[in-house]
Amino acid sequence: MAVSPGSKLGPYEIVALLGVGGMGEVYRARDSRLGRDVAIKVLPASLSADPERVRRFQQEARAVGALSHPNILSVHDVGESDGVAYLVTELLDGSTLRDRMGGTALPKRKAVEYAVQTAQGLAAAHAAGIVHRDLKPENLFVTRDGRIKILDFGLAKLTTGPSLETTDTVGVTEAAGTTPGTVLGTIGYLSPEQVRGEASDHRSDIFSLGAILYEMLTGRRAFRGPTKVETMTAILRHEPEDMEASGRDIDPALERIVRRCLEKSPDERFQSARDLAFQLTELSSGSESGVSAATFRRHRRSRRRVLAPALAAALTLGALAVGFALGTRQRDVVETDYRQLTFRRGTITAARFSPDGGTVVYSAIWDGEAPDVYTTSPGNPESRPLGLGGAGLLAISAQGELAVSLRMGPVVNSFEREGTLASLPLATSTAPREIHENIRWADWARNGTDLAVVAADPKGTRLEYPVGTTLLTTPSWISHPRVSPDGRTVAFLEHPQVGDDRGFVAVVDRDGNYRRIGGVWSTLWGLAWRPDGEEIWFTGGPEAALAVRRLYAMTLDGRQRLLAISPGELTLHDVSVSGETLLSVEDRRRNVVGLPPGATEERDFTWLDRTIPDDLSADGEVLLFHEGGKAGAVVGSIYTRKLDGSPAVRLAEGYGVELSPDRKWALSFVPRVPGEWRLVPTGAGSPRAVELRGFDPATVRALHVLSDGRRLVVRGERDGKPLRSWVYDVDSGTCEPLGPDGAVSRVMSPDGRHLVMIDPEGRFWVVPTDGGTAREILGIEPGDEPIALSDDTSAVITTRRGGFEAQVVRVDPNRGAREIVHTLRPPNRAGLVGINIVLATPDGRHYVYGYTQQLSELYLAQGIR
Repeated sequence: MAVSPGSKLGPYEIVALLGVGGMGEVYRARDSRLGRDVAIKVLPASLSADPERVRRFQQEARAVGALSHPNILSVHDVGESDGVAYLVTELLDGSTLRDRMGGTALPKRKAVEYAVQTAQGLAAAHAAGIVHRDLKPENLFVTRDGRIKILDFGLAKLTTGPSLETTDTVGVTEAAGTTPGTVLGTIGYLSPEQVRGEASDHRSDIFSLGAILYEMLTGRRAFRGPTKVETMTAILRHEPEDMEASGRDIDPALERIVRRCLEKSPDERFQSARDLAFQLTELSSGSESGVSAATFRRHRRSRRRVLAPALAAALTLGALAVGFALGTRQRDVVETDYRQLTFRRGTITAARFSPDGGTVVYSAIWDGEAPDVYTTSPGNPESRPLGLGGAGLLAISAQGELAVSLRMGPVVNSFEREGTLASLPLATSTAPREIHENIRWADWARNGTDLAVVAADPKGTRLEYPVGTTLLTTPSWISHPRVSPDGRTVAFLEHPQVGDDRGFVAVVDRDGNYRRIGGVWSTLWGLAWRPDGEEIWFTGGPEAALAVRRLYAMTLDGRQRLLAISPGELTLHDVSVSGETLLSVEDRRRNVVGLPPGATEERDFTWLDRTIPDDLSADGEVLLFHEGGKAGAVVGSIYTRKLDGSPAVRLAEGYGVELSPDRKWALSFVPRVPGEWRLVPTGAGSPRAVELRGFDPATVRALHVLSDGRRLVVRGERDGKPLRSWVYDVDSGTCEPLGPDGAVSRVMSPDGRHLVMIDPEGRFWVVPTDGGTAREILGIEPGDEPIALSDDTSAVITTRRGGFEAQVVRVDPNRGAREIVHTLRPPNRAGLVGINIVLATPDGRHYVYGYTQQLSELYLAQGIR
């Protein structure tokens, strides 16, 4: 079959010839099934009769198809049509490195950046047992956004046995391997062992990359003679010319790295591409004026390099303030360098140092895209996605094993997401191995085997360490578990109130001994151990201060010290063994939009910086909300607002919960420890304290005000009895159980006569508040959250949140019929974390919803101690 424009190979229509190489022809084609353009490499008819050529072509398909890395050409498909073998790959836009160089040297920064990317791609291939063996500028492609793609694994050697990143032995060539004594590859970039026709391993690729880096830096080939024989002789016997002879100013440390790559003996080279990438990254991040990384580390405290002027200045002033506050002398204040690592608009959910410290791994939601895990390094403004799609980073072990959360669900309790815990090595392209479902947090012990995990529990939250061994079950919610360096203790942040990040720093050991350290904090988010295990570092705000997080250190006996402050909110992510710190600065907002009566388009009802909707009146005209950020001060501020455009009215301090059926009262909670429940008048009058006698206050979650104004529906544990909902008389303190055993309330009808409740088996019920017969609800599906109930109980309104949108669904509880009434999508997706709360009228026509936006910038801090 002749391949030409217009012909078809399977479902692919050939568009144009892109190029011809020694191992095949490459065409632009159109995938008719997915409607996308692809590249197709075919083996020419003149070569298809050669079994060795066919074998190498199929070998390339197997080799590249086994890999998935941002610096390696992605393979979509492989097939055969009418005797023509073809390989389908992504279609790249850009040029080869050979074309990019154009016979001249590249700027040092670009050369090092391209070498780092190439080394990272090689590390993934080597870890999968694949050696390229024909690395050269023609086989490195530079996309328009500056990403390197390694091409043409046609001469790749597949090995079996241990990972090439962890062994120096030569892998065993497969049965279809090259005959010993055969020279494969391109003259000028071959390693000495390839020139001699000897067995070669992954260190041959490191030699070839060294030759390429030499050429990028000097504009000259490292080994070149008038003839091929003389070129091979130079590779075997001669050293490349000194790089300074090119007339360019080459860092001595960089030249040493190149020379080590080009050692004649494989044992004298870098023993892994990962080590090479680390050394280059360290050099580029630690030296910008011709000094080595080691020299930079020795002198970094003696000279200040301001890379993020506004933040650095603010934090330096903060450090001075710390000195005065703690009674220290100004000369004791340590200057701190901050290097910005991320530059896109969005929110960072987690960040960790790689074991060697040269790479930063983080997860983020950029520009409204799906969450993903990325890698970056100091000095590199770009990040590389791992392509896990919808995943978040949880932890990384000392051995380079990632713990990630796959298929993350919507935000729960305003802060967390649940997903499936999985692991995969950072340096390889293997698929994640799933471990545990419905996990919110996880951290590795230093042994790289044991995991600490946090999961939802019927009693609140469960902490397991290792997986399967429960150390603690608490009605509070737990965040940021971190295993101590000795593996004996798990430190974490404990938050008593759902939807509120105030709380305590706490620890629990392997024997289940649990204790809180220090007092309560108004906001807590971010924790790590100091590498020696002597202190826990965390970001939080003092209880008596505004809700602005600062960086603190605290010993296990409660002695604390302030490390850094910022005008924005700091979040601590990690502390490296060398004492460097990963911090993000957050600009977090909570917004509210809705569709009120008489409106045909959504309107914005955001009031201050963190507007959180609490309840919507049955007619859709009045919103109860609270401000929970800096504008809400320490414990928040409660407001009501008519949705006709009227301004908001502040009622009291605290968090809003629910309007009474007659709208005369707002049930509120003041999130101190212990918390205080109150009835606040929406008009004239004084607040009334609500004393919940007999209840365990740590278990109380949802309250509803009944129509008589003196009785409440309380969800909690009472007198040692299991969790359920009760009707509680505020005046007399009498209490009666409500609904099926173990059932808890979710939402109440506007007249206060009926509740939607859920039992321990997950079934939903309509329950009369006067104690009548409960009726099971039909049509509610897993993932539905009831948010409204009509007075006649003929309609239950539910919401289903997922990704960056939510649905409002009307359910007939008697017949099970479902109708999607609205699909909600926030108007601005930049920095969108997710939709937190949806409220609707009982007919589902009108609604408001709250969503969180968080813009984060990640920084590497050097000098905090």
